[in-house]
Amino acid sequence: MRARRDELLRDYDVIHGHFVADKYVGLFPTTGFAAFFRDPYQQAVSNYQYLMRHPEIDHPGVKAFHEAKLSLTEFIAAVSDVQSRYLGQVAIDDLAMVGLTEQYEQGVALFEAVFGLKLSPNAARENVNPDRQSEVYSIDAATRKAVDTHRARDVELYRRACERFRLLSANYGL
Repeated sequence: MRARRDELLRDYDVIHGHFVADKYVGLFPTTGFAAFFRDPYQQAVSNYQYLMRHPEIDHPGVKAFHEAKLSLTEFIAAVSDVQSRYLGQVAIDDLAMVGLTEQYEQGVALFEAVFGLKLSPNAARENVNPDRQSEVYSIDAATRKAVDTHRARDVELYRRACERFRLLSANYGL
């Protein structure tokens, strides 16, 4: 990315995706980081179910996941603190915008307010599990314990993300 800095500045207003935030720290004259966070219990089950539904993904980690035939609790133990790792060295209080998957529409409105942008009216949820029976996954005791043990940083991060989301929403009148 550093080698492509001039091209990125010239051709893009927004860069989005799943990447460690450190990748772009200090790269541009001004950078406003935004992130959506998800309840770590829901995120763990959702990520597992997504990988189970998509064995065709051409990625070494996905191939290893399917070869290992991990259970949900084994997966949680093997892949710890996913959301915290994506932040890298960027502190949650340094994010210009924080959204919550569980309050997606308000998060999109907050993004628009913070950055002065109007997103497409089709900024809808994608990758929704077609097999999920209700709005949220049912979390059993073993899954909850595995998340508490192996994703404790994500549990704390989500608590802080909820606080930051409430504060930013109030500051922007949402």
